[in-house]
Amino acid sequence: MKKVAMLVFFVAIIALCAGIVHHYDIYSIQHSEADIQIYLNDWYKEDQPLLLELHVLGESSTVIATYLHKKDNIGAMIFEKGMNRQLKLIRVLDNQAFYSELVETNKGTYALFVGENRELTIKTIHTDIKGEDGEKEITVPPQAYFTKIEKAESWVKSGAAPIYFYKTLQGALGATSEHSGMELLFMDRVNQTYMLHSLENNSLNTVLGSFEFSEEGYRITSEKKKDTYSMKGEKTFCFEEKQVKSADGEHNYIHGLIPNMGEVQKVVLEVELEDEMIFQAASDVKNQQFLLHVEIPEHILKEGKVIRKFHLYDKEGKFLGTELKS
Repeated sequence: MKKVAMLVFFVAIIALCAGIVHHYDIYSIQHSEADIQIYLNDWYKEDQPLLLELHVLGESSTVIATYLHKKDNIGAMIFEKGMNRQLKLIRVLDNQAFYSELVETNKGTYALFVGENRELTIKTIHTDIKGEDGEKEITVPPQAYFTKIEKAESWVKSGAAPIYFYKTLQGALGATSEHSGMELLFMDRVNQTYMLHSLENNSLNTVLGSFEFSEEGYRITSEKKKDTYSMKGEKTFCFEEKQVKSADGEHNYIHGLIPNMGEVQKVVLEVELEDEMIFQAASDVKNQQFLLHVEIPEHILKEGKVIRKFHLYDKEGKFLGTELKS
């Protein structure tokens, strides 16, 4: 019986030693910036990653390392600390510009937000993590790369795409518009619409779209396809009616060209119905173009003959003439 007890004892010692060796083998990464940098170098080989920061999630045994890879792409590694105070890798995040993750630790659940803001244009992000009070929104600091960590008990992850809000309309356009090389020409803050333009190879390109603005920032909500106008030959005063949808409904605009009248700096539109003025709007002239927001109920337009009078003025307010269009 004594021999059996001794055998059991020795087996237990051997198992314990094997367990300790196995633990040290799994938790083998030193918890230091220098050692994690070496680990990153080995993981990405010739990519030359750069460690940014180490974060411990509260009082838990979970450690987050944020870093750059492929020169300037953000990444994060989630580590767990063992009894030997060394780390083992749990998860790698390295294929997106923004991550919102729920991380389970030995001290509860944490929300991890890691992302890029290279142009410093992002103001707010609606994430896919929800708490009792709805979707979690984070205010983005003025840093090229950022990390935010919050306690997240009872929070859930929906998997929806993040929604970005920007500090300026130009920032929102630069991040979301497919029309590279186009410049912002007109911005209607009241109706939250805008027009982009560019002139290439004697072709004028314009895009009319809408945006949303709130305390969270700017977000593009709709964008019409590009319109292209030939600018070859002699051009005279002309205009086109356009429509764009926004959060408030559909808006009507008149986009006009005055290519041979460089002294014109302002256009005032008067709409007359049976010799009675029923609407008036004004627009500055930019790059020999104007954009007028028109609010006339359709049933009024059907009541009789409508005449549009475009009154032209120079920068001193001197009247230059009128273009009549019925």
